[in-house]
Amino acid sequence: MSLQMPPKEHLSSYPHSVNPNSNSSPPVLNLQLSAMKGFHMRTKTDSKKKQRDQSELEEDYSLNDVVLRGRVSREAIEKELPSGDKVVEFRVIVTREKRTGVDTLDVGAWSAKARRTALTLKAEEWVEVSGSIHRRFWSAPTGLASRWQVEAVEISRI
Repeated sequence: MSLQMPPKEHLSSYPHSVNPNSNSSPPVLNLQLSAMKGFHMRTKTDSKKKQRDQSELEEDYSLNDVVLRGRVSREAIEKELPSGDKVVEFRVIVTREKRTGVDTLDVGAWSAKARRTALTLKAEEWVEVSGSIHRRFWSAPTGLASRWQVEAVEISRI
């Protein structure tokens, strides 16, 4: 939270002397509202409200929807993470459309249904995977590490 103080000329109505026998507040607490006219104390709530107002004006057209068709590179591997979550990981080999070569993409099956299906896949089997792409972060011995992974929602054999 930051406080914007009024210029000195606006403080002319501020009482500079305090009578100890009066019931008035100490000088620091006796700032008159007229001295603060035109000034606003900024808070986190203000910035959140501003963001919300902007988001109401701007529509979000983003879409994270992936469909892959390719061959499974090898059998899937089930992992249990330190958090206790389970994931089944495998790779899909996709032929590039306009150039020669292939791309090998990491796929993670997080839901129980997707994990069960992924564990039945065999190497060189053709599959279609639908889901979304996410960047995963974890602590490695050399520091923070990350990689991109397709999070499979549905896996089907072709």
